[in-house]
Amino acid sequence: MKAAILIAIWLMASPAEAAEPVQPIELCAPEVQLRRVQMTHQGKPGIWFDARVAKCMLVQLQTIDVLRAQIVDYEVRTVMHGQLTLLLERQVSLAALESEKAVGALHRAVKGQREAEEALNKPGRSRALWFALGIVSGVLVIGVSAYAINATR
Repeated sequence: MKAAILIAIWLMASPAEAAEPVQPIELCAPEVQLRRVQMTHQGKPGIWFDARVAKCMLVQLQTIDVLRAQIVDYEVRTVMHGQLTLLLERQVSLAALESEKAVGALHRAVKGQREAEEALNKPGRSRALWFALGIVSGVLVIGVSAYAINATR
């Protein structure tokens, strides 16, 4: 769990996330009509191109290092995201196991409560029944005693 938190914090603080993405390479100096000419100079073949195109190409070549650094950052982030995903999947599976255990314990507790309630509700366990039997037996004892006293006179 601590590793997952550390990875998440690291990913949030990643410089690749904070840096502006480099724009895709586009056609250099689109206003130039004659882009290049093949020519020979002192018998050696060569290519001529406009200075504005060369300047644009230089800027694009200078961004290659930035693009490489971004690619490395993205690769590292991809690996970290994969590891974070694995950790989160493990956490979900452990939480599912814990919830199954908790549901089982809850079912056992409810079953025990039902059994206890049923034991209290059996006819021989009812307080009202015993109270009524006590009253009836008391009245019966008094009645039999009164009859016995009257019979002896």
